[in-house]
Amino acid sequence: MVPMMVLGLLTGYAVLPKENQVILDYYKTWVLPLLELGVLSFVGFKIYKSVKHFKNHKKKGFDFYTTLQASCKDIFPKIPAALITSELAVLYYGLWTWKKRSLKKNEFSYHKDSGTLTVLVALMFIIGIETYVFHIILAKWSNILAWILTTISCYTAIQIFGLIKSMSKRPIAIHGQTLYLRYGIMGEAKIPLAKIATIDCSSKELQENKLNRKLSFLGAMESHNITLRVKEPLEVQG
Repeated sequence: MVPMMVLGLLTGYAVLPKENQVILDYYKTWVLPLLELGVLSFVGFKIYKSVKHFKNHKKKGFDFYTTLQASCKDIFPKIPAALITSELAVLYYGLWTWKKRSLKKNEFSYHKDSGTLTVLVALMFIIGIETYVFHIILAKWSNILAWILTTISCYTAIQIFGLIKSMSKRPIAIHGQTLYLRYGIMGEAKIPLAKIATIDCSSKELQENKLNRKLSFLGAMESHNITLRVKEPLEVQG
């Protein structure tokens, strides 16, 4: 509604003669500030609800990302909830949490020998070089554009760094009768132990079909050492 109102205001200024813009001036002076205040209040209320929901879920949850997902799903529609969860998660893991996470009972790491770390670190290195070179070149034409692209590149690097750190913060775990497969915040699956048919220690390449899924987002580019077969199709999020 707010963008449509602003568009209507701009259209009115463009179409109406200057002497007939009195109402538009009143609208711009009084109504728009109230709208802005209303939007800010709404966002503030949503943030307050998010914090409240997060604290409630944290009592039941054991993983930050899982808790964040549950909180955002309670408040926002499905697609915005997924986007907001991803953005907050990469910032949390990239900038906020630095303490080393010790593995608890029935938790298993996977990041130490992962090829994904090498790929992501290399990508960060490439972004750093490209950002520096492009900034110097673009600054000759537009200093503002150069800084905009540099800021976007820096934010992208923070996101990648967040993905890297999330791998050590989110181990694979068994809680109760459920196996929680995780690959940082890039992939996860919740598998009841009763639905697992076989567990094979195998790095044999899988046949490509609709039912086979790798937890790593690199797919065939990264090798595996465990193959799980389940009794019925289950969902893998990524």
